[in-house]
Order: sequence, then structure tokens, then C-alpha cells
Amino acid sequence: MLKKTNKLLLFMMLLLLNVGLLAQKGTLTGVIKDADETLIGATVGIKGTGLGTITNFDGMYMLSLEPGTYTL
Repeated sequence: MLKKTNKLLLFMMLLLLNVGLLAQKGTLTGVIKDADETLIGATVGIKGTGLGTITNFDGMYMLSLEPGTYTL
């Protein structure tokens, strides 16, 4: 049988694991167009973060970000 201190330690470890799983990210998506054409391979960057991506064959991009305010 587990000692009381071991039970408390196990409970705290499980609690910390669950807190990490609850951390959420948002997804920023969009389409880049020039007049009526979508732009394939256009670069999308988040100013000051070093994060970025390129658009796909449909001109679409997707970035996973922490909640906050960003400049593209």
C-alpha cells in the first residue's frame, strides 16, 4: 500500500500532467489572393516571432499560435 506522502506526490504529478494538456493554441488560417488569382508559395510570417509558413496550391495557409495579438 502507498504511503500518504507517495499518494500526495502521485496526485500532484497527475494534476500537473492535466494542466499541461489543457494548454490551448489557436489556429490562424487564410487565403492570399492577387486580384482574382490565389498565390501559390507565398510566404506568411508573424512579425517578431520567426514563425511562418507558405501557402499551398490553393493559396491557403495555416499557423498554430498561442493566444495573443500578432502582426502578419
